[in-house]
Amino acid sequence: YRYYYDDPEDPKTSTWNYWTSVDPLREHTGGVEWTVKYPPPDGKPFEPTIGPHIFVAELRDINLEVTHSEFRIEVLPGPKGKERLVYLVDDDHAKFLDTPLGPSYDQATHAFWSDVLDGYNWESFNTRDGTAYTKEVPIRRVGDATTVIWQADFDDQAPDTYLLKVCANLGNYLNSYVKVGGNLIIIGRDPVYDTMYWPDAPNVLDAAVRSKYTNLDFTPRISAVDSSKIYNFMWEAFGIVKMQSPSPGVAFKTLAPCEAGWDSIRTDLIPSVPSYAGKMDYAFFITKVRDDIDVHKMYSVIQLDSHGLPVGTGHCSGKEDEMKLVAVYVPGDGQRGYAAYIAIPSWFFDHDQVKVMIRKLLDMFGEPRTP
Repeated sequence: YRYYYDDPEDPKTSTWNYWTSVDPLREHTGGVEWTVKYPPPDGKPFEPTIGPHIFVAELRDINLEVTHSEFRIEVLPGPKGKERLVYLVDDDHAKFLDTPLGPSYDQATHAFWSDVLDGYNWESFNTRDGTAYTKEVPIRRVGDATTVIWQADFDDQAPDTYLLKVCANLGNYLNSYVKVGGNLIIIGRDPVYDTMYWPDAPNVLDAAVRSKYTNLDFTPRISAVDSSKIYNFMWEAFGIVKMQSPSPGVAFKTLAPCEAGWDSIRTDLIPSVPSYAGKMDYAFFITKVRDDIDVHKMYSVIQLDSHGLPVGTGHCSGKEDEMKLVAVYVPGDGQRGYAAYIAIPSWFFDHDQVKVMIRKLLDMFGEPRTP
């Protein structure tokens, strides 16, 4: 084979002037084994410049037939040094959005985020397109934002969030976004399926969680992905080592702060969902975080007793599987951005209290707000 990146005459990024294999290593009855006579130019990584590029490769077989391929690449600028912008991705695909409650629910959630982000420079993108769920989040706009808030939820009847498509791909651009300085908040009850999904993840998800997500309808469409090459997004971006869905479920109404500076958050009635009983009995808890990086524990839960009353304190620390965290964040370090994972759907909780939490994070991120 031979290849070049942009310029066939540049020896740092081109082998175009010679084929990498010219003589067979040996011949045997099973065919010819070819040796790589020339290595890549210098074997060192390089940083491409911002803008469009081309990568050209040619393969030549033993019959001297040549296959020519061209790959068009565009390197986008990162979020640093840009005008401040909060980009909200509304990626909710829960089944009740398709019921008569849907329009009023949509309006209520839009009003909630409009209130939370009032005074910030922000815009939103909705991934729903009627009932098709086919709208693709524009990567260019994500790259333009200094903060991305991605809210996602789904159920067994509508599992196709766009977040799943991003995180089940070998090129998870949200990971790259954080690495180059973008700030990220992922919020919702079910993003655990999207951000942690790959066929072999026993060290991250326990058996109870695996048995649930491996039976979802979307599994056959991506189960052929080579899991050894998929980046552990949760471990890297959010410092999460393990999450767990208790069986039976743990009912709670209160999120208890684990660090000073955070206020308690309580469940509340959901506009247009009158059947909601005012408590949550299904959530994924973060039960282990990394100890080699600075992972901040924001919230745990206070369980309910048999009478439906909060009892005890939050589960902010302890041995593995004793913690029941529902929100963590990893601070930026001058190179990477902040990353916060909030494992509860905001609309189940008191909106004013959730607003305080989100705005506190945005303040940490350096997002200016006009009163």
